[in-house]
Amino acid sequence: HLRVVLTESKTDIDKYRGDIKQLHAEFLRLLDELDVETTARVRIENEKQTIEEQIKFFALVHEQEINELNLLTSGSITIDSTTFYKQELERCIREIRQDFEHLSQVQRQELQEYYRMKAEELAQQAQRHKQTQMESSYEVRDVSSLRQGIMESKQVLTGLQSEYNAQLTTMSELEAKLETLR
Repeated sequence: HLRVVLTESKTDIDKYRGDIKQLHAEFLRLLDELDVETTARVRIENEKQTIEEQIKFFALVHEQEINELNLLTSGSITIDSTTFYKQELERCIREIRQDFEHLSQVQRQELQEYYRMKAEELAQQAQRHKQTQMESSYEVRDVSSLRQGIMESKQVLTGLQSEYNAQLTTMSELEAKLETLR
């Protein structure tokens, strides 16, 4: 019975080691995924900054062209299109910024939810692994207490056998004396 328990304990330990390797591989995969997502986020932020700089540049170029046109047509009828285009450009920039911030917020929430779920899964797996390790530890303690009980029982048995042999010897001697007395 002890060998079966010991074999089962070894099997469980090997299984737990396999689980640990699997969890470690999953953890490394998640780290790689986090690196990819971080790189993508940095790339998007760089693209956003580039677009904002281009918008500023085009706004300056546009304003300069408007000023040059105004100088050329200073004698003719003047239409203040600078204000109109400036307002339109500001509105477009605001809309682009709002769209980008909304998209960024949605992606951030999705990533947070995904990593929260993965963290919960890993925590649950770790808890299950810890529980099985504790159960295995209890089984190992039970095996050692059984061994100690067997050793104590063997010692008691040896003592009883010695006492039995001594009683047999005494009985044989008494029977021999009884025979000589008859």
